[in-house]
Amino acid sequence: MKAVLILCLLPAASLAAQAPPGTDIYLMTLSHRGNTLAVGPAVNITPRAGYDNQPFFSPDGKSIYYTSQRDGQTDIYRYDLKAGAAVQVTRTPE
Repeated sequence: MKAVLILCLLPAASLAAQAPPGTDIYLMTLSHRGNTLAVGPAVNITPRAGYDNQPFFSPDGKSIYYTSQRDGQTDIYRYDLKAGAAVQVTRTPE
């Protein structure tokens, strides 16, 4: 059985800052054989400076949705697991 694990890392930063701290979303595989659980290498699916957080697997398991703040605006993005690419889903004016 193979599963996927998401890990959000939050670097140490001052909580008093106005902008949210920079975060990244890492994806890794989980393998289960007998009584052994193995974790594959972590892959950063949001390799950029800034806030990327709140990952959620799509019901079909083909994508991960997450929030990302870019140019001062936070919107929702979708990461396609097969293509290994993200696209913007929402474009809110405020």
